[in-house]
Amino acid sequence: MTDLQRLDAALGPTLQRLGIAPVEILLGLEREWDDLAGELWRGRSKPVVLRGGVLFVEVEPPTVVRLLEYATGELLQRIDARFGEAVVGSVRVVARRER
Repeated sequence: MTDLQRLDAALGPTLQRLGIAPVEILLGLEREWDDLAGELWRGRSKPVVLRGGVLFVEVEPPTVVRLLEYATGELLQRIDARFGEAVVGSVRVVARRER
């Protein structure tokens, strides 16, 4: 059993109650993001959480939020093709917060 599998086994039920997708799905999205994202999203965005079928994608700079909101359809098609249609129902684009 891998560390990820142990983490998912330990946290899976809690994450599910909170509506958060299994760890391996978010890690898969992060790992494959450059290929999934396409040229418009690549280098300026990253997936941060998948909750209740909504994928929250952080973007930088904040000025591209509106631009990328119009391109969510194509992104969803690529995600559906890779992970299946039931995984991500919609994408919410948010500006990266200062840390």
